[in-house]
Amino acid sequence: MNVVQPTDHLRSPLAVRAPRLAPRNPRLDMAPLRLTALAGAVAFLALAGVVARGNTRTFDRAVRRRVLGRQGRGGRAAMAALTVGGESAVHVCAALLGALAIARRRGPRAGGAVALSSLGALATHNAVKLVLKRRRPLGALLRGKREPSFPSGHTTASTAVAATIAYAVARERIIASRHAAAIAVAVSALVGASRVSLDEHWATDVFGGWAGGITV
Repeated sequence: MNVVQPTDHLRSPLAVRAPRLAPRNPRLDMAPLRLTALAGAVAFLALAGVVARGNTRTFDRAVRRRVLGRQGRGGRAAMAALTVGGESAVHVCAALLGALAIARRRGPRAGGAVALSSLGALATHNAVKLVLKRRRPLGALLRGKREPSFPSGHTTASTAVAATIAYAVARERIIASRHAAAIAVAVSALVGASRVSLDEHWATDVFGGWAGGITV
């Protein structure tokens, strides 16, 4: 026999079904985020200045020879697959899906930064390339790539989007902080490595992409 409590008729079905959201991670407030962005911006500007003066040529050429000299067909095929993570269609879709997931949990404003991370990355590397006209490695030139080389757009975008999504999902306690950080680091590292391995960019282009992505 069911016993009906006197207050049962006062309860709203919506209140019963509403998910209980975990509080945001207090350790992931804006202060460390601002410091990280500042460090990324300083590193990016410093590296851009060194590249503009041509002081990285010896280093970049040495890295290129070493990487291409040890590369087999299987490794090149793997890198060709990994580099797709930096394609515009991929990082834009990833940013929009991440924004949707956060917005459904906390509202449109909370997901806005994730959606803008992709556009911010595109704006950043394209703006720099208007000023810094660095030639690409020989392999890229032979394939008809004439766009300026610094920074790597694939690396900038994949780092910006992966890091922003990782921060957001860790802040909202959707994924543990260490797991989110590991995924973001893996994505940005593999995409960046693929750009050097495929002879699309110099190593310092990739370093610039990582710093620029962190800034975004």
